[in-house]
Amino acid sequence: MRPALLSDTLRALISINRTSSIEGPPGGGKTTLARDVAKSMGLHYIEKHLPTMLVEDFGVPVLGAAYLTYQIPDWFPAKGSRYDDGRGGVLCMDDASQAQADIQKVLANICQARNLHGVPIADNWTVISTGNRQSDRAGANRVL
Repeated sequence: MRPALLSDTLRALISINRTSSIEGPPGGGKTTLARDVAKSMGLHYIEKHLPTMLVEDFGVPVLGAAYLTYQIPDWFPAKGSRYDDGRGGVLCMDDASQAQADIQKVLANICQARNLHGVPIADNWTVISTGNRQSDRAGANRVL
């Protein structure tokens, strides 16, 4: 897909909070395009490079008075957080195809259930993941 068409497609998908995945060759501008579209729409933009993250980067368990909860990281655009200001945004999960399986599972939960450890993502936020193709031999794993 050409960049102009992909840009228009992302705008349409973001406007309906639809999760998207962009897969293509290394250095093709996937992440830059996602960032540029979000900024041009006046949205918040958070980018996380998944291959360098640990499962603990997505929250750590905390023992409460009666049950176990998770301390959610401050970068996650949760309902009630500083990112929940009505403006909306894009959470870009970069190089998802290079992430280990346990990180891909967390990403899948954020995309499908729209929450992290039971904490919902703020309204008007969407998730875009980017990644290389396995055929490019750029370290991409099989996406779950």
